[in-house]
Amino acid sequence: MQRLVLLSYIGADPAADNPYLQTKGQAERLVDTTGVASVVLRSTFVYGDADDIGPSFATYQTRPGGTVWVLGDGRQRIAPIHVDDLADLIVAAALNPAAPAGTFEVGGPTVYTLDGFVRRINPPRITVRHLPAPSARLLAHLLPQVTQALIDVLTRDSVTDGDPKETAERFGVTLHDAASAAAREVTP
Repeated sequence: MQRLVLLSYIGADPAADNPYLQTKGQAERLVDTTGVASVVLRSTFVYGDADDIGPSFATYQTRPGGTVWVLGDGRQRIAPIHVDDLADLIVAAALNPAAPAGTFEVGGPTVYTLDGFVRRINPPRITVRHLPAPSARLLAHLLPQVTQALIDVLTRDSVTDGDPKETAERFGVTLHDAASAAAREVTP
């Protein structure tokens, strides 16, 4: 049995104003036209070990007494999913013939504000500073690796509409909470 799995992002839509979300939505549409059984996983913010290359807590970590910069006001809601949980979902979607086909929103089991997440994964006595979205958009003009689309994605909510635990269970995967993972991974 052939199956195509696409990793997408929450809010993907071919008609989105955000080019990143628009491209993800267009890719989803292309997958639908293949005629092959497919699974689209629309993921929330992905995190992993701070030492890994790729998604990590590193951007939001500091030492005691240090400062963490957050884009936006810090009230955006996130339900971060661990990279290992996401990998398990992808493998189950691809290789388990009993796994459901379709489009699914996947995320971590706990919703935090971004400020709450930053405080949870850091030692006590840190300072959280905010770079307002308009200022961050100006920064995107100076740093080519920081795009307007990225600023937009990082300053909006990253949560699922449904219960991520129920979705993960449909694939036989157990989700891990970001705070418990952070306690193991953070080395101040």
